[in-house]
Amino acid sequence: MLDRKDAPIEQTWDLSLLFETVDDYEQTKNEHLQLVDQFVNKYEGKLDSVDQIKSALEEYRTILQMGTRLGTYCSLAVEANVFDKEASKRLALIRSHMAKSAAELSFLQSELLQLDLELLKEAAKNEEDRVYIEELIKLKPHTLSKDVEATLKALSNTLEYPYQAYNDIKFRDLAFDSFEVNGNSYDMTYNTFEDRYQESSDKDLRREAFNQFEKTIEKYKNSTASAYNAQIQKEKTIATLRGYESVIDYLLENQDVSRDLYNRQMDVIMEELAPHMRRYARLLKKIHNLDTMTYADLKIEVDPSFSPELSFDEAKKYILDGLELLGPDYIEIMNEAFDNRWIDYAETKGKRTGAFCSSPYGANSYILMAFNDSMSDCMTLAHELGHAGHFQVAHKNQNILNSRPSLYFIEAPSTTNELLVENHLLDVAEKNNDLKMKRWVLSQMVKLTTIIL
Repeated sequence: MLDRKDAPIEQTWDLSLLFETVDDYEQTKNEHLQLVDQFVNKYEGKLDSVDQIKSALEEYRTILQMGTRLGTYCSLAVEANVFDKEASKRLALIRSHMAKSAAELSFLQSELLQLDLELLKEAAKNEEDRVYIEELIKLKPHTLSKDVEATLKALSNTLEYPYQAYNDIKFRDLAFDSFEVNGNSYDMTYNTFEDRYQESSDKDLRREAFNQFEKTIEKYKNSTASAYNAQIQKEKTIATLRGYESVIDYLLENQDVSRDLYNRQMDVIMEELAPHMRRYARLLKKIHNLDTMTYADLKIEVDPSFSPELSFDEAKKYILDGLELLGPDYIEIMNEAFDNRWIDYAETKGKRTGAFCSSPYGANSYILMAFNDSMSDCMTLAHELGHAGHFQVAHKNQNILNSRPSLYFIEAPSTTNELLVENHLLDVAEKNNDLKMKRWVLSQMVKLTTIIL
């Protein structure tokens, strides 16, 4: 595992695309503070007409865009290296700054919701403001008094500490010992377990890695459970304060779907998908000649003799070829991602596990992942690029208050990207009469089904 400073620069993302220097960031943060103060003085207690609402929301969007860039710049630096003390300090400071700003700006939503419904509907006729105002109207029954809303906004940084505590345990405190299998010694981190060992076709290595992983995280079970309990208590308290029937209803509000839809989806997964996944697990057990099928065995490949390996450049070609049918404008976005260092794929110490795409409004997207020369990493990259393509197009055509869809929709463009690339690989396998490749791609589609549902 490389230290962050030793990673090849082309394998890391370029945060200077957000702010060229830390001084530029600090200057923008000061400007943001001034804009917030000016906004409060100009509009608090004065939102009494359609024109005032329109003017306020136009300036509010500028403040939000600036704040998003500031927060993203700080958080991404820590996501890439939790051991960067200066970046961690900047993140803590910007979180406090944003919590204070959110509290000062909370009057906007509170005062809008106190207005006559007909005035709000008239203001919503302005297309730039329509989505935001319609969402506000939906939240009206669950909105608290102006002072309480301001208090909750001021506490927003504190209310995020359960998740912060979980991340500190996972990325700062957890330290895995090396382990031995059949006379060979192996080092382990969170990333190497998730990206290598749990998919290994070597049963002894895979299961011993799982045992070591489980044994280490068990040492932190009480602190992790406390962080989780704090998160649940927070959600329950807010759901009750806002008058929701349950925590699930409160959480679904932000996802913009009904409880009925959620329940139907759970039923489909448990009643219709589950039998197929159990059959898939039995197939893995038979192919790999396992004595029993354990949790440690669920990520292994169908074909133990076939694990496609490819370089990052080869993955790039597969992805671009597979997505070509989406048109030249979309491919231009994909090329920009590859050429301008939107993708951080180096495996380095202190880097967050898993993969994600962050797309601050008005800027390029950022993708974090680890690439270990496997075809499955190619699919992960295609998935995250789907998020990037989606938000680049959305941000180009919508303002910051209109551009974010329901969380239920967010995974659709990314899984579509994966399926397009997988169908391209199926075509390649068909042309080359490569049955092993075809079988591997189909097995990935089975796994992807769980994501789609």
